[in-house]
Amino acid sequence: TSISAIARVAGVSKGLLYNYYDSKEDLLDSLIDHAIDDNSEEIEVFLQLALPPHEKIKAVTEAAVQMVVSDPSYWKLLTALALQQDVIAHLKEGLDKKKAEMIRTATVIFEQMGYTDPEKEAYLYGATMDGLMLQYLSLGGQYPMEEMSNYLIEKYKP
Repeated sequence: TSISAIARVAGVSKGLLYNYYDSKEDLLDSLIDHAIDDNSEEIEVFLQLALPPHEKIKAVTEAAVQMVVSDPSYWKLLTALALQQDVIAHLKEGLDKKKAEMIRTATVIFEQMGYTDPEKEAYLYGATMDGLMLQYLSLGGQYPMEEMSNYLIEKYKP
């Protein structure tokens, strides 16, 4: 799409858009960076709280679900972009670093919970969360998001 079309849909002038972004690719990068930073910071807050490990899992799960449920259009866009590797290839290093941090953090939590292979459990938890989100984004109100996220939280209670 053109920068003019983006400006028109956003309700701003093309010049204003160029005042903040050099190109539509720069705008896209900013959008993705913003999403990664904001969501990582929000989840990091819960991880830093002095909570038992299962409560951290609960807090992170609930926060992530709330983020997606509160703005599904935004998350559909980000998901579509994430699946277009050629579009975000230049962001791969930063994304990989953020994913590795999340896996390390989750691995520590699952280690504290006594899992024999906490790293695999961290990957499984991440994949399950991805699945919940994708199901919700594709099925919307037909997907029992609250029920499924509560089911996941229950699985990690001591």
